Amino acid sequence: MLEQLFKSKLKGYKQPKPPNEIEIVKLEMRRVLDKIERSRNNFLYAEEEFNDIAVLELYCDELKYEILYRKLLLLYGRKKTHINSAINSRAHLAWLIKDNCS
Repeated sequence: MLEQLFKSKLKGYKQPKPPNEIEIVKLEMRRVLDKIERSRNNFLYAEEEFNDIAVLELYCDELKYEILYRKLLLLYGRKKTHINSAINSRAHLAWLIKDNCS
């Protein structure tokens, strides 16, 4: 009786599919974006003696994001053939863009 109950409950249950490589890369990119935000805060509020470490931490996280972005482009079948791809990969870094209002 108990087995029949379990079988009837599990009849409509489907095992979820494991994430494909594109989904994994997208999740990793979101994680790295959060890390970039933390690194940015570390940079903005770092004491003078730790500025160089904060800059390196931010640079390292941005490189990780750039690598993941290029990997995602390759997974989608697009190759990085023009300069705008590099700019688009850093679109989340709007705080780095300087105003040309001089």
